[in-house]
Amino acid sequence: GCTNLALQSLPDSITAIGSGAFSGCTSLALQSLPDSITAIGDQAFSGCTGISSFQVPNQRVAVLLVGSGWDAGKITILGGGTVPGRFADGGFTYQVTDEAGLSATILKAPPDAVTVPDRVTYNGRSYTVTAIGDSAFFGCTSLALQSLPDAITAIGDWAFASCTSLVLQSLPDSITSIGYEAFSGCTSLALQSLPDSLTAIGDYAFQGCTSLAFQRLPDAVTSIGYGAFNGCTGLRALHIGPNVVSIGAGAFSPRENGGIQHDKLLPGLTLTTDSPRVQRLLAEMLAMSAPAFMAWDGKSDIEAPSVYTLTGDVTVSGKRAIQAGGYLLGSGIVYVPVGAGLTVNGNLGPDVTVRYGVQVNGGDANQPYYQAGETVTITAAVPAGMTFSRWSGPAGVTFANAAATTTTFVMSGEPVTVTAIFAYTARDRNDSDDSGSNRTWTPPVTAATEYIIDEAEMKKLIAAADKNGWDFARASSALPTTVKAGAWKLLTGKKFVARTTIDKIVQVQLTFPEPSRLTADRKVSGYVKGSIVDSRRAFFEKWFSNKLRIVHLSHTGSFGQAVEIAAKVDLTDMDTDNLYFYSYDKSANSYKRIEKPAYWIDKNGYLHFTTGLAGDIIVSEGPLKKR
Repeated sequence: GCTNLALQSLPDSITAIGSGAFSGCTSLALQSLPDSITAIGDQAFSGCTGISSFQVPNQRVAVLLVGSGWDAGKITILGGGTVPGRFADGGFTYQVTDEAGLSATILKAPPDAVTVPDRVTYNGRSYTVTAIGDSAFFGCTSLALQSLPDAITAIGDWAFASCTSLVLQSLPDSITSIGYEAFSGCTSLALQSLPDSLTAIGDYAFQGCTSLAFQRLPDAVTSIGYGAFNGCTGLRALHIGPNVVSIGAGAFSPRENGGIQHDKLLPGLTLTTDSPRVQRLLAEMLAMSAPAFMAWDGKSDIEAPSVYTLTGDVTVSGKRAIQAGGYLLGSGIVYVPVGAGLTVNGNLGPDVTVRYGVQVNGGDANQPYYQAGETVTITAAVPAGMTFSRWSGPAGVTFANAAATTTTFVMSGEPVTVTAIFAYTARDRNDSDDSGSNRTWTPPVTAATEYIIDEAEMKKLIAAADKNGWDFARASSALPTTVKAGAWKLLTGKKFVARTTIDKIVQVQLTFPEPSRLTADRKVSGYVKGSIVDSRRAFFEKWFSNKLRIVHLSHTGSFGQAVEIAAKVDLTDMDTDNLYFYSYDKSANSYKRIEKPAYWIDKNGYLHFTTGLAGDIIVSEGPLKKR
């Protein structure tokens, strides 16, 4: 209706002219259209009395122009060629779209059509019907079509809009595109599936199609238009393929008060996808306010703008994060055990609960998991021959009474490990300890007698483990023990536990979590008493003022992985909240601090710690201080 618009040309970059774009522009003075044009909408130049004719670069653009309603007699193809004809047959109006390929598009159909011809004859030539044009069946409320021709590749804008009686069960497998409002208002349309060839679903293509029943979109689909399935209340579960690159606002939205609720999801509809990229598109389309689409298993981070669903209780593995802008909705409990972690900078739904694990070394808690802010009750299990000293915990944990065997603390927003500290009785300090070994026992200084675990011996240990249903192979000996290189590879899927025992009481235990990765000999014995231990302790006490204990590991250098150690060390009179661990290499006369020993003391008085370094382990009260 811009009557004063006097354009004389269009830019070469233009690709589409919308329906009615220049309708009523009586001063428009265009004489040609560029080759870049790929689409011209219905009645685009209707009423443009200032245009006497168009010159177009080729037959393709001529077809688009005729299809928009422009008179074929007012078109000239530059360089020669005939303008494809428009003709009528059997109540249908057709437009030849490709003279060489002998294809035609239906422009208008009779309102009582029962079938659509797959071929039509014009001027003695047979044409294949390959497209349903814009508005071809618009408003045919009594349309009783059961199927469409197999050669149809495109369904135009408004092609079947408001055909309230249309009951097609399927579409031809050849269709690649469905246009703007193509099936809008087809309330009886009960499609069970969409063709695998489909790549583009236009804006509002199925708006108000309340009887749709399909459950997945074809994997070939790359674009879903604005409001494409708006008001399709029959959809309950819909899976979206991995190749979608654009989703319009309100694509799966309800209609409320006559309008589209762009940031809402159809009631009762569950969307799923196997593609995190597509999942983010869905999240953006819904502005984060609707139920999510991908179930979270606790094994990955939730990144912005991802939205995940909690469909039941989940236990987190490793260190995970819900990043800012990420959403975890749904309902259930997220359990965060000791050793794992969950950082929540994003958003949790109102029905999502996070509970954190509590580990009590030397005692028990009244339950294993708590919400932040809940009160945790812990009770120490005091071993025979020892007395309870106090509770020890990380920063942020404040005990109601750290000196009471049963006490409480308030749960923080992370997993917590607390430790009961015990002391030996005076009798135990003065007499032989409860291991049954006395302080004069001296282990062999050299491997004159040694327990060798080779491939044959390891097979015996594995057989014993399998018989007992263990996930580890265990060896016990009072002798210095070496595992040969070839024996490690037999331990795939099992841990390896080596115990140094005296009178059947364990002095030192080494646990290798991934033994099959080792490729060299390893000495696996250890001692907490004897001549070597006494010698190392005397040496360090000469130079350092700290209270010290020694765990002698027969291997020197690196173990090749982090090994878990449990040692029967007498820690009487030491501040067990302030222990430091060092590895001493006698051959190099050097020591190195073990940075993260993760130590604790169990109810039987064993000191547990983790180290990748062997040699003599120096346990000191506080950092080593030279005299």
